Amino acid sequence: MSEQTAQPNTFWNNFIRAVEAEPQQVSLIAGASGIQHVAVAIGLDRSRQRLIIISNEENARAASFVQADLQTVFRAIQVIVVRTSPSHAKTIEEDHQAGLCSIQFDRFAHDEIELIQSGVDMEAIKEMLRRRHLFQYFFPAPDHLALGLIESGRVHSLPQLIDQLVRTPDLGHPFGPNELMTVKLSFTEMVKELQNLGLVKEGTSGLEITDEGRRTRALVRDKPREGLLFKILNRISANLYLKALLHPELRTNRG
Repeated sequence: MSEQTAQPNTFWNNFIRAVEAEPQQVSLIAGASGIQHVAVAIGLDRSRQRLIIISNEENARAASFVQADLQTVFRAIQVIVVRTSPSHAKTIEEDHQAGLCSIQFDRFAHDEIELIQSGVDMEAIKEMLRRRHLFQYFFPAPDHLALGLIESGRVHSLPQLIDQLVRTPDLGHPFGPNELMTVKLSFTEMVKELQNLGLVKEGTSGLEITDEGRRTRALVRDKPREGLLFKILNRISANLYLKALLHPELRTNRG
């Protein structure tokens, strides 16, 4: 971490530029609670209307509060929180389940830190972040995201899956290129191709992931990009809970 902490402003400004936002010269930002949140760095992507907060909050709960507090204020802008955290499996899982982009710099090689610090070749930085499965948190691959949503068991039908995919850019995560297939396809055609690849099948309850699909998912399940999947799943859970509160008759009758 010494290379990253030596000149944090330069390092994080280059990171923010690599995920296609502009660094802002502020380190304090007030939320709806009135609390002034301290940020390591802040980036603004005006064209996509998203605010990127680099946080060193001590845990996922605190970082999630920062995101929720700021999102309440910036209603027209999607707030995205990146949290630097240690390489402990439990900590990483908590970050992912909170929908955060979790970064462990002790997993980075010296030359990778130097690449970001220099800021000379932004395309090389982007490619390195792709290899680290960080860039895909900001620009997800739709085919991989679809596979994760199907594996979750929370999305069963094609219309449900398409609905969640369509909503993803509105959360501040515009799509990047597919990774499991070589061409850009409509969402419907993409799911058919996932079936052709043996990753997804039609089961008794709708779309299901196959054993091969689970092996493919295992390659990314502990990576930073996984936080976006939980961000979507958390939103699904919140919407279902709200519907149950507003419409009690929709609750499952257990009697």
